[in-house]
Amino acid sequence: QVGHLERFNPVIVAAAGELKNPRFIESNRLAPFKPRGTDVSVVLDLMIHDIDLIEDIVRSPIASIDAVGSPVFTDEIDIANARIRFANGCVANVTASRISMKAERKLRVFQGDAYLSIDLQQKLLTIVRKPAVIEEGVMPKVAVEERSLDPGDALLAEIEAFLDAIEQGGRPVVSGEDGLRALETATRSAARVDRPVY
Repeated sequence: QVGHLERFNPVIVAAAGELKNPRFIESNRLAPFKPRGTDVSVVLDLMIHDIDLIEDIVRSPIASIDAVGSPVFTDEIDIANARIRFANGCVANVTASRISMKAERKLRVFQGDAYLSIDLQQKLLTIVRKPAVIEEGVMPKVAVEERSLDPGDALLAEIEAFLDAIEQGGRPVVSGEDGLRALETATRSAARVDRPVY
């Protein structure tokens, strides 16, 4: 069991059944500055959590990664953006910052039949579905569904899932392979960030 708590976030659990062949994913993980964790790049500190979620949602090999970022308050990269293109055509635009004025943790998923806004912090899932039939020349009426989830306890859910995997001998929710895959993608992304020369 690898510690990727966001997999146990109630809003991610609720969205899981709605995610089908995403074409574009945008994630923002923004946080105000805190000295903790500044000995590593924001990619390995914060972005790695969204990378894990996105790779679990898309389930396709990575074709390419482009990244930009900059140190601001520390010697490491404090703000970064990675554009990850998957072999199945999906593109993810992933932003992480530890120098923002406000905290935000959101995923926006665009797929053929719907748009999903997943607020990991507020535990709010918004699904905008297109109608089954679209009349030519008429503005389509979309169906908007909002679900506010109980905050739950992701750490407790993670521990319980780990214990269940041990007792039942099954595959953990977040396997060692999943953790390694997210770490490799985060490391590749961080390596592609060009440090500015002053």
